Amino acid sequence: MIFLVLPIDVAVAPEISKDFPRQEVNVDKIKNSDMALDIGSQTIERFTKILAGAKMVIWNGPLGYAEIDNFAIGSARVALAIAQNKGVVSIVGGGDTADFILKWDGHDGANFTHVSTGGGAKYGLDTAGKKLPGIESLLDAYGLR
Repeated sequence: MIFLVLPIDVAVAPEISKDFPRQEVNVDKIKNSDMALDIGSQTIERFTKILAGAKMVIWNGPLGYAEIDNFAIGSARVALAIAQNKGVVSIVGGGDTADFILKWDGHDGANFTHVSTGGGAKYGLDTAGKKLPGIESLLDAYGLR
């Protein structure tokens, strides 16, 4: 089963800067002057519960503006949830996500099955309806069919 779970709350600031505190709002309360820079705590809780039982996770792109600590919380909590799920096949792709994981992990990505700087195009994620050879091989290798 494939899940697409959208945020219910986000962390906002008027601009990208480490000088602004993290302020969380529901997605329907984002102002025109706000920039959504991370997922919020309710969304983090929702995502981590889903990830605890996942058998395979494909993650492409940080969940926030991970270069600023205040807005890297969502990515860090999701990374932790994936790393703690010992039965998951975890594929992390994209330069920004790989950089984040390699810095966050402290073990050069050892808590993840595969970490690559190649993004969605590399994995063929934009080829709807087609079988993806790399993903098919991983499904076979880990008995996920």
